[in-house]
Amino acid sequence: MFKYLVIFFISLNLISTANSKPMWEISETWACKRTYSTRVVVDDQKLDHGRVSINSMTNISFFFDFKNSKFIRNDGMTQKIKNKKYIETEGREVRYNLIELQWADVNSSPLTVTEEYNGDFLIENSNYNEILGELWSWVDKCVPAK
Repeated sequence: MFKYLVIFFISLNLISTANSKPMWEISETWACKRTYSTRVVVDDQKLDHGRVSINSMTNISFFFDFKNSKFIRNDGMTQKIKNKKYIETEGREVRYNLIELQWADVNSSPLTVTEEYNGDFLIENSNYNEILGELWSWVDKCVPAK
């Protein structure tokens, strides 16, 4: 019985590895939605937080249109996808889709879409605004658009 369980789990691992490929080869269009966000306003003088917001940014969504090399936000802003790269990590069940966008006002910046071991495609990010004393963190979940 143990032998069959080992064969079963090895087969599952091989199947998940064999089906892994860049997101742009899975679908030409992806829809991403903010699924979780936090915002903490930090008071540097008192070394404590003043306000905490959870899921205050969940109305944000955007699309990757790989066929036309476009990144489109729900507010209509569009950026060009300059470059894309797929990275598989050896010994880990996490894969990275690096997507470089050309912003109009600044240099290009990459977005990392992580394909987790369970098949979810996530963008995880954090940012600190020193002037406002705000710490932001968020997670966007991406799925092939139909």
